Amino acid sequence: MQTPAHSIPLCNSSRNSTFAYRRQQGWLAAVLVVQLVGGLAVLGAPGQEVFPLYSWFLFALTPEQVRTRAEVRLLELDGRAPGPAVALETDRELVSVVQAPTVVRLARDLGRACAAGNEVEVRRLRQTLEDNFIHRPARYELVEVSYHPIERLHGGTEQTRSVRQFDTKVP
Repeated sequence: MQTPAHSIPLCNSSRNSTFAYRRQQGWLAAVLVVQLVGGLAVLGAPGQEVFPLYSWFLFALTPEQVRTRAEVRLLELDGRAPGPAVALETDRELVSVVQAPTVVRLARDLGRACAAGNEVEVRRLRQTLEDNFIHRPARYELVEVSYHPIERLHGGTEQTRSVRQFDTKVP
């Protein structure tokens, strides 16, 4: 005669795994209680933050920094202006969506080379830019765009400074 399944005694491995699971639950509960107590205790700290343990506000106490990026803007293509100066990476006639990150990187590197006064690197980067993306007679400029990220998020403006202009006909 067979023994019913409900009367089979639990084996030791099953008890051990249950005990390990309960122990993990206890540790997790202890960690959560410590976090809660620490979070409540930090309310008395100046600024109510103790980085990196109890930081309730994302970048609440960090000063707002001005961000700056280099951008290549197309001024003239085939002898005619395309309207207001357009960032080359957004011009879908010359640069596809897939190529846009490469243009952004080239603009950044060109800005660094201009700032360092490295004319050899400037010529190399211009050659890469013109051979791969522009392909036609054009005039373009390297600009430095500065902005406050939070202000820009709420409709603020960007400040643009022309760094240097280039012509594909002039090496």
